[in-house]
Amino acid sequence: WLGGAPVPGGAEPQVAVHCLDCFLGAKDVVLPGHTDHWTTRQLLALHRPWLERSHRVCYHGAFHHALYDNTRAAPPFEVTAGETRAALWSLASAGRPGASIGGHLRPVRAYYERITDCQFCLVPKGVGFTNGRLMESFFSGCIPVIMSDAMVVPFDAFLPWPAFSLKPRMPRTPREAHDLVDFLEGIPAETGLRMHQSLIEHRCWFDYGPDSREDCSPYEGVVRMLMWQSRSREPRRYWGIAA
Repeated sequence: WLGGAPVPGGAEPQVAVHCLDCFLGAKDVVLPGHTDHWTTRQLLALHRPWLERSHRVCYHGAFHHALYDNTRAAPPFEVTAGETRAALWSLASAGRPGASIGGHLRPVRAYYERITDCQFCLVPKGVGFTNGRLMESFFSGCIPVIMSDAMVVPFDAFLPWPAFSLKPRMPRTPREAHDLVDFLEGIPAETGLRMHQSLIEHRCWFDYGPDSREDCSPYEGVVRMLMWQSRSREPRRYWGIAA
């Protein structure tokens, strides 16, 4: 819904507020975002072996937008997309070795070439809780680092998300962003490779294309979720490296 507090001059800003109670894990289902078939085939064609990738951490996209600052959620999910993306901008300006952080890459193939040559991809919250970067990661093979505190991931009832992704708390300051990159740089190669292989193994659950399998596809996932009898009543959570 939209609301706002009065400001000098009598104007009332329109502030979007996320409705956390609008999603109830006991009865609602998250549908995975759609990545078009052409894009998925481009990413697969550019796919590089994980251990041979040139970049440890990547993010290329927007850093500033009024809606990133003005779209809010209630505690404990009050960190805004604007705060997190500003923290990521500090990584870009610091020029950290092994980190490819910056604005949009053009043409789009340059972006595809970068994320298929990267080991961990940052997926910061946008205006909504999620964005297409998460779905792209299954085809680029870049392990997603989900930075959206209130996000509920698709098919959480049966997919082992901690096996192929990370979901830390959203960084609010430059120091927290740098600490996150330090953590990613410290992940052992064998652990990262295991996560990458699990990411590829579960790719089929997010492939809407004509080659989707009957037993593993977004369509099958939705059916499973609708039939599931014990969906989580507390779907919003964090996770780190799987044991």
